[in-house]
Amino acid sequence: YLDKQNDELEEALATLESAIRKIDRETRVRFKETFDLINSSFQELFPKLFGGGRSYLELTSDDLLEAGVAIYFLVAKRQ
Repeated sequence: YLDKQNDELEEALATLESAIRKIDRETRVRFKETFDLINSSFQELFPKLFGGGRSYLELTSDDLLEAGVAIYFLVAKRQ
């Protein structure tokens, strides 16, 4: 009886771990696609808002699920 319950628990755990890995993969793909789109738009919009200059976003880590986002910009000189 206990062996059967243990086997069922181990199977459920394996199923859960598999689901978590799948969700992580999908989350990484969607995050990267969205980040790249936002970064591209930010680079295009920044000079329009500030009359020149340039900007970009950069992830602070290779691990997309743990990374922060750094914002870099250079404002054009005003004359």
